[in-house]
Amino acid sequence: MDAHPHADAYSEATDADRALRLTLLYHPNVRRVGAHAALDALADGGEVELARDILGFTPAPGDGVTPADGGATLGDPFISSLPICLRGCDHGGVSIARNDSRTRVRAGDVEIDDIHEVRADALDEGVVLELSERIVLLLHRVPALPPPPADLPDFDLTGHSVVLDQLRRRLWLALESGAPVLLRGGAGTGKERIARAAHKTLFGDARPFVHADLGAMPPSLARAELFGAATDTARHQPGHVQKAHGGTLFVDRVHRAPSEVQVLLLRLVETGAIDAIGGHASTPSEKIDVRLIAATREMTTERDDVLLQHLTAHEIRLPTLRERRDDIPMLLLHFLRVILEGAGQADRLRLPTPSASPWLPARVVARLCRYNWPGNVEELRSVARRLMVRSRGLPNVEIDPELDETLRADGGGEGHSVLSARYLDPGHHATPLPDQLDRLRDDEGRIKERDLWEALKNRLRGKK
Repeated sequence: MDAHPHADAYSEATDADRALRLTLLYHPNVRRVGAHAALDALADGGEVELARDILGFTPAPGDGVTPADGGATLGDPFISSLPICLRGCDHGGVSIARNDSRTRVRAGDVEIDDIHEVRADALDEGVVLELSERIVLLLHRVPALPPPPADLPDFDLTGHSVVLDQLRRRLWLALESGAPVLLRGGAGTGKERIARAAHKTLFGDARPFVHADLGAMPPSLARAELFGAATDTARHQPGHVQKAHGGTLFVDRVHRAPSEVQVLLLRLVETGAIDAIGGHASTPSEKIDVRLIAATREMTTERDDVLLQHLTAHEIRLPTLRERRDDIPMLLLHFLRVILEGAGQADRLRLPTPSASPWLPARVVARLCRYNWPGNVEELRSVARRLMVRSRGLPNVEIDPELDETLRADGGGEGHSVLSARYLDPGHHATPLPDQLDRLRDDEGRIKERDLWEALKNRLRGKK
């Protein structure tokens, strides 16, 4: 595989200069979502004007915007033609002045009547701006990097944030190396989805993709599950490693590997070989051609085993959704579109006329974009479903009282996941399945409600 251009720039992205940007989080014409405008003039204390037909936005890739759609400016009839003024401040912040504009402006929870100043540290995380309850923008500071090459795989990731493009670049460079890859990220960041997308990018659908979750395997059976075993009838039962031959082996929660499994995985990584099933000292090793992708939520410490330390040579940290806030609306629209298409209602996201009231209100998007998403993408997917259930039969999307309380309680801190009510804390419920519960727990010791119900149903059916 040939290396893509800009590889050095992306590998040094953490040290790059940062630039101010306005990203379009919501527009009644949802194809405009993801467009952005550079605010380079603010770096030197200059000004930028924002109005209905002032300030051009670079379209997001694939948005299909044409001049007939309103062009590169906001173009919404409810936005005033008199400009709002953005001005760079000496300490790195930005002041927002309404001046004579009739556009209503809200920065976070603050309604701006005259002038509002945004601190420099707030720009790193991003400040959500609402304009006349029609447009939602993100005023933020991003790494100043060249645009990604057109042939960079998207790895089935929704969004066009700089952070996500950095992830795509690092993943592609790691895959080009041919070495094992370690994905490190919190719950809901999409580790399995990215591993599957990486496999499809490399091999298409022709070769096997095998998912081995060490967190779901009893430690005493992990070796046999992964590397196979000889049965009582002298037949050989292949393991996940043999089944993945010629394709990809995705080892999830690799930090839970027992010591003997770590030794065998390390040998596979270093030599491409494993012991033949049922073999002995005179039995030759079995060669395995497999691309290994591992995943973990744990941080590396001095007490980590050699396997995890070895895998960190090509470690890729998956960003939280809070770190890619400008991707939230694109993900939300993606989830809603999938649900709507399944119900034959895809046209609900289309705006019939420029002055019509959109089915998805800007205020809903703004509130979701201000939330910190401790459950990451999976939490957002769950919220999209909740919005659809709540809004069934209504003219517009509405937030239910429980979600409203969660969004209010977040307050810009770490947040309380709206999925937390769907988890069972350790010790909270008595259970007839004590021997199976440890297999169901995540890395924080919690058990998903759906997994518990499935285990209970299996017990009632006589399954183990």
